[in-house]
Amino acid sequence: MSWKEEQSPLLSINLSPPKNKIATLAQGRRTGAPQISDTIASRRAAYGGKKRLERLRAPVETGLEMPWTGRLSVYCTCNTYSLRDLFGNLLNKYPEGARRFGTRDVVHLRLPRMDGQDGEDDAVWWVGIEDPRGSDVFFFSYGVVVLWGLSEGAEWQLLDWLKNFENGRLEGEAEKEFLVYSYDHFSEEDLAKILEDQVCLSSSLSDETLVRVKLALSHGAAQSTKLGAFETAIDNVIDRTQALPAQMANQGKLNISQRELLKLSGELYMYKAYIHLQSDVLDIPDWFWDNEDVEPLYGKMARYLDIKPRVNVLNTRLETINSMYDLFRTELHVRTDQRLEWIIIWLIVIEVVLQVFGMFIGVTTI
Repeated sequence: MSWKEEQSPLLSINLSPPKNKIATLAQGRRTGAPQISDTIASRRAAYGGKKRLERLRAPVETGLEMPWTGRLSVYCTCNTYSLRDLFGNLLNKYPEGARRFGTRDVVHLRLPRMDGQDGEDDAVWWVGIEDPRGSDVFFFSYGVVVLWGLSEGAEWQLLDWLKNFENGRLEGEAEKEFLVYSYDHFSEEDLAKILEDQVCLSSSLSDETLVRVKLALSHGAAQSTKLGAFETAIDNVIDRTQALPAQMANQGKLNISQRELLKLSGELYMYKAYIHLQSDVLDIPDWFWDNEDVEPLYGKMARYLDIKPRVNVLNTRLETINSMYDLFRTELHVRTDQRLEWIIIWLIVIEVVLQVFGMFIGVTTI
């Protein structure tokens, strides 16, 4: 079997992927992800794939010559990946390219660039490895994959293969971030720079250091994309429920059935639990305890993608959801109390009627 044939199940290129390929990723089993009637569709595509705080940036003159740029793509497709099964599958296909890091919550796949023939038989073109130093893929346990230097067609193929290891697929489109990266000659102490959606890596780094640098940056990008999935979910719930408090203020009641109110309260509680159970993925990864030299790169990426301000905004929105949940719970109690009061009133009325009827029967018999 040729090298080309061996690699094709995972990374063969489809130069004309279906336009709805990403949408297709969001279909299938949905165990584990919160279920809502409206799909959780990514709204971030209109903002270039990032959901940063709105701000104006002045053009930056880098003075750097960047002859080659590669794709840096980040996708959040589900709640979690089955990393054990995923890693075992990769070991069978790429025994020398797959490995797990010490924290065991990240799987790394290294795909070296291999020179082939010119033209259509070029192995580099066929496999979709565009980075002259080889491509890297990082799979994070919390449902995010970061791809460095793959062609768009290769990304489609990998995402399609990755569906076999997803737990709790997101509804709607996969959450995504897109940047570009390049190499240039500058001080090795800097390791990497981030300028206007472009990551510039030092070309003098060794292969192992380069992987560590990419992983440090990938941690920040992956957390930003996971945070984006949380933001999209919360935005959707708030949009669907924001009219109800106004309805209570204007009409003094909610024009929804008891069953719908119970379902809505359960949905809000489910989202609260969903966010809180996974919020630890936004902490500084333990991997940096043994890799302090590249931790500043993680900080750079986190600041560039506004992770901390967005977390604060997310917490505020969670408090809003909590307030709405308390409001609906209070409304449920009020409705229950009112129903019990009416039951008691009708029982009293029935008792009075029976007594009056009994007195009437007694009088007529005399």
